[in-house]
Amino acid sequence: MNASRIVHRLLFQALLQIRDESRSAGARASYHLADLFHKVAVQLEAVAEGKTDITYDDVLTFIKEQARERGWGKWVDDRIGELAARSGEKSPVR
Repeated sequence: MNASRIVHRLLFQALLQIRDESRSAGARASYHLADLFHKVAVQLEAVAEGKTDITYDDVLTFIKEQARERGWGKWVDDRIGELAARSGEKSPVR
C-alpha cells in the first residue's frame, strides 16, 4: 500500500470517527461536515491513483452539490471565498 492510499484511507477513517462521535455528542455541525467530507476522501484517492475519469473539479462540484442538498452550501461557498481571498485568486464559486 503506497503513502497516497494510506493518507486517503486515514482521512476517511478519521472523518468517520469524528462523524460518529459528533453524533453521540450532539455536535450537529461537526457531524454534518464529517459526513460530507468522508466521502470526498474516497474520491480523492481515486483521482490521485488515476482509477477514474473524475477530476479535482468534479470532486469540488460533488462537494458543492452535496453541501447544498444538506443545507451547508453557504458554509462551503464562504470557505471557498475565504481561500480565494487569501490566495488572491478568483473564487470558483458559481
